[in-house]
Amino acid sequence: MTTQIQDQNGNVIARSKNLRGILDRARRFTVDEVHCHELRPFASDLPEYSVEFHYSDKSIGFATFASWRVLAQFIRSRRSWRVNRILGHKPFLAELATYMAGQPH
Repeated sequence: MTTQIQDQNGNVIARSKNLRGILDRARRFTVDEVHCHELRPFASDLPEYSVEFHYSDKSIGFATFASWRVLAQFIRSRRSWRVNRILGHKPFLAELATYMAGQPH
């Protein structure tokens, strides 16, 4: 997994080979929104989940998860983020919300 962070003008300001860049940025700037999208370019492909982390300084972090359960655990375990909104495809979000609500911390 490669992640990157772009400033408000679309310039890449950080890259990492794991989620460290996303987490480091979140320590400096509040994560205001998380946008989740299911990706399935071809019908035979397994789904992947593209995620955008919108920070208080208007920068955006981008990551891709192979499993929505791993994505849900990642978001849920970041309680200190106080994410205001999680946005995306409604059926996916309903499933994600149900999963997150039913899992212990």
